[in-house]
Amino acid sequence: MNLSPRTPAVTSLANSFITVLLVVICSQNTFARTDSTLTATLAQAVRYCHAERWQEALQTYKSALQVAPQSSEITNNLGYCYGKLGHYETAIKHHRKALEFDANNASAHYNLGWSLNRTGKHREALAAYYQALALNPQDTAAIGNLGWSYLELKDFEQARYVYNQLAERCPDNAFAQKGLGKAFEGLGRTNEAITAYNQAVRLDSGMTEAHKRLATIFFARKQELKVFPHCAALLKLDNRCGRQFLDRLVAAIVERPVIAAYTPIYERYVSEYGKEYAGESTPDANRMESAFVAVQRLAELPLYKRDWNA
Repeated sequence: MNLSPRTPAVTSLANSFITVLLVVICSQNTFARTDSTLTATLAQAVRYCHAERWQEALQTYKSALQVAPQSSEITNNLGYCYGKLGHYETAIKHHRKALEFDANNASAHYNLGWSLNRTGKHREALAAYYQALALNPQDTAAIGNLGWSYLELKDFEQARYVYNQLAERCPDNAFAQKGLGKAFEGLGRTNEAITAYNQAVRLDSGMTEAHKRLATIFFARKQELKVFPHCAALLKLDNRCGRQFLDRLVAAIVERPVIAAYTPIYERYVSEYGKEYAGESTPDANRMESAFVAVQRLAELPLYKRDWNA
């Protein structure tokens, strides 16, 4: 589970599970010492964040911090920008500083956990997420990232427990199902992993990682026909990955000794896909999809379905 840190915002806004927005509200004492200039500066910083102009957002928050140097929220948001720029250690320092100003800043605990996970400090991240949840037990994003930490620590049973709790709270959450799939895989409970991953892609057909895991599992089980729908999805979501799976499907098909019996389909495959092996440039996505259709038609013939234990 790799959910983003909280994006700063001037006012509370509804958003998706991944983008859990942070309310930029300084304490009353801080606001009492500032004027409308600070409010305008913060608003500009938030606009930069939503435009993913992280360097400009960073500089703007630095300016705001000069006006309100003990603001927990501004310090936290400054750490957020450092994290988005990949400066995780600096981000961690700012989140910890924000918590010195206000130990009850749940967003600072959450963002601290995110940056700690990014630096491989997963046990410390667990503590940060538990603190965030103690302050806001309904924070489903913190629950999701708690599961991510347990996965990284290979504590698959605890990860399964956490993601199951999240799935019960949010039955339509694809990330919870993907996390459950990874936990079940780690526990060697492959059938349950397949069920969870399938639920993830039903809830969100663009869940790339779930498609990859399902394709990998079915290849390992020698159930190549079941790879096809996930390969098709990956050709659109992650063409390079989709091509890798298509290569494996092609290899399985062209090795069949009876392929000459299906010359028309085979010729279509060669014309659409085989040229890559003759030294031509990489086919574009449309040509790859055409090749996929040709290979799929060949594989779905009764003889292959029997051989592949579909």
